[in-house]
Amino acid sequence: MSLDEHRLLMSWACECARHVLRLYGAKVDSRLRDALRVAADWKRGRASVGEARAASVSAIAAAHEASVQSAIAVARSVGHAVATAHMADHCLGAALYALKAVKSAGRAAEAERRWQDDRLPSAIKDLVLAARAARNLQPGRSAGGNVGQCRPLHIAAPRVLPSCLHVNLHGHAGSMRKDG
Repeated sequence: MSLDEHRLLMSWACECARHVLRLYGAKVDSRLRDALRVAADWKRGRASVGEARAASVSAIAAAHEASVQSAIAVARSVGHAVATAHMADHCLGAALYALKAVKSAGRAAEAERRWQDDRLPSAIKDLVLAARAARNLQPGRSAGGNVGQCRPLHIAAPRVLPSCLHVNLHGHAGSMRKDG
């Protein structure tokens, strides 16, 4: 994958997270906005992967402190969006947690998925759709409960969307339950 494609994945993931930010609640935790700023800086080459990982950890901490399901999912969406800097696969988590936030707020996840798909840049659309299909990630499904299953995704040779070969930033494989 090229750096340009990686940046497009980050942009799309952040757009998915920003679209549901209003579902966090009346007052959005500043760590979420800060994380999105770091992601924007990373795309411009002004932030390191380490800074992005730290911002992701902060967003996930906000998720752990939240008590409302939609707020938890929004914070996780932001965390995964900025984590896309260190592992492109996290873009899928950002989109999936955005869907979970919408569903938790009593709205139609299918409409949100269409919104997300409509915003996929053509340069990465096939890559993202193939990765999502390979994991069977549909609105309301979570591939057996995991956002980021740790297996390689061979999209179309020679392009590979990196997979998680490590424990995610939040200490587990990214399950969709309240604490994961």
